[in-house]
Amino acid sequence: MNAARRSALLLALFWGATACIASRGGSCRDPGDAGEVARLAATTDSTVLAVQKAPDSEATWLRQYLQAVVDRTASLEACGRITTAGDLRTAARIGLASAQLGVPSVERAYRWARRAVVTDTSDRRSWRMMAMAWDQLQIAQKQPQWFATVITCANTDGRCALATIDTSRVTDPQRVELGLRTLVQQRMIVGSLNRARGRP
Repeated sequence: MNAARRSALLLALFWGATACIASRGGSCRDPGDAGEVARLAATTDSTVLAVQKAPDSEATWLRQYLQAVVDRTASLEACGRITTAGDLRTAARIGLASAQLGVPSVERAYRWARRAVVTDTSDRRSWRMMAMAWDQLQIAQKQPQWFATVITCANTDGRCALATIDTSRVTDPQRVELGLRTLVQQRMIVGSLNRARGRP
C-alpha cells in the first residue's frame, strides 16, 4: 500500500469516526509575533509543573494563568499567526499540557493537531499529536481511548496503568503506521513505570 493510500485510510479513520470540533476563535486586537507560540509552550510546561507542586491556594491562580495561555494561543490562531504544521503541533501541545483545565482545552488541542495533519499529511509527528489529542479528548469525556497513548498514575497508591482502551477502533499496524507504540510496547512502559515507583 503506497503512502498516499495509507494517509487516505488514516484520514478516514479520524474524519469518518469523529465529529468536527467547532473552532473557538478570538478577536485579533493583538496579533503578536511569529515566535510567541513557542514562548507560550515553554510557559505552559513550567506552569503545569508549578501547578503540580503548588498548595491549593496557589494552584487556583496558576490554573487561571494556564487558561490565559490557552486562550492567547487561540487568539494567535485567529490572527493568522499559527499556520505552519510545526506551530500547530506546538499549539496542540499547549492544549494537551493544559488538559487539567477540562474538555475545551483538549478540544482545542485536537483541532490544532488536526489542522497540522491537513497542513502536512506526510509528517507523522502531526498524526501522532492528533492521536494523542483524540485519546485525551476521549478520556476527558469519560470514553475509552483508541490509540493507547494515555497512561494514568493514581494519586492514592502511585500505580500506573493504561487508561481504558476501545481495542475495536485501532489495530497495532495502524498504531505503527502513525509512529505510535503497540499495545505490548505500551504495557511494557507501564510495567517499567510501576517498577521504578516500587509498585508490583
